Amino acid sequence: MRNESPNVGPLATRVSAAFANSQFLPMELILVDDGSTDDTWQQILMARRELSDLGAVRVATGVSQSA
Repeated sequence: MRNESPNVGPLATRVSAAFANSQFLPMELILVDDGSTDDTWQQILMARRELSDLGAVRVATGVSQSA
């Protein structure tokens, strides 16, 4: 994610809920902050406090490729 602050919470909540009753448990959702200049990282950390199945990785500069 890069500069996706407003989307972090809704994305994490929706993906976590989608897997809550699935056969693919245990599951871990990992959100990656790809050098955001907004508060995406803080939003990821807030979501991680609320969702036990959420991991977080922070990359210093934008190096990943979008889908």
